[in-house]
Formats: sequence, structure tokens, C-alpha cells
Amino acid sequence: MVWFAGASLLSGFRTLRQRVRLVESGHAAAGVVDRLEPVHGRSRILSYDCHYRFFLPARGRDRPQVLEGSISLYARQSRRFQPGQPLLILFDPQDPATHTVDLHQARTEDPAALWRPAHLKA
Repeated sequence: MVWFAGASLLSGFRTLRQRVRLVESGHAAAGVVDRLEPVHGRSRILSYDCHYRFFLPARGRDRPQVLEGSISLYARQSRRFQPGQPLLILFDPQDPATHTVDLHQARTEDPAALWRPAHLKA
């Protein structure tokens, strides 16, 4: 039992460290909320799974990509996230599958501006 608690704590620290690294040095991409799915407890909704997709522009010889992800939100947080709403996604440029949502507006990029094609940006 103690081993399981220690392993869970270590995993939580790794996840937190990865998110902090992405906020500090990850690349930004535009995302959009696809859907929210409630996670039910015995008598109430405990949290919501927020499913989203985000666009990675072409880089070098790579083609543009649309990736998907999900994040768990507290019920109170979920009020800020509705289907169709733009999101700021932070990703590792070496491994775009490693990404997170900027939940706390730690970065200043505007996700709506990131959707615009490069030739339309001022």
C-alpha cells in the first residue's frame, strides 16, 4: 500500500514537472474544445473530461497535423470551457504528442490569432 502511494505521488510530480516545462518553453498552438463529458460519482458529478483538438502548422518537411487530447477538469473549472471555445495548447516541438492546455492563462498568446494562416498575419 505504501509503495502504491509513493508511486502515485512520484507520477504526479512527473506530470506537474512536465506541465511546468511546457508552460515555460513549449510551443503554442491553437486548439478548440470538442466536448465535455461528465464523470459521475455516487450522487454528483465529480469532474469533466474536456476533449479537444489542436492544429500544428507544417514544419520543415512535415505536413500540417490535427492532434487530439483530453484533460480532466474540476466541475467548477468546466464552466470556463464550452464546445467550440478556443484553447491555448502548449506542446513539445520534438514530440507534439506531449502537450497540455494552458488552464491558468500562464502564457500570453491568443489562440484565436494562432488559427490565422501565416500569410494573413500582420
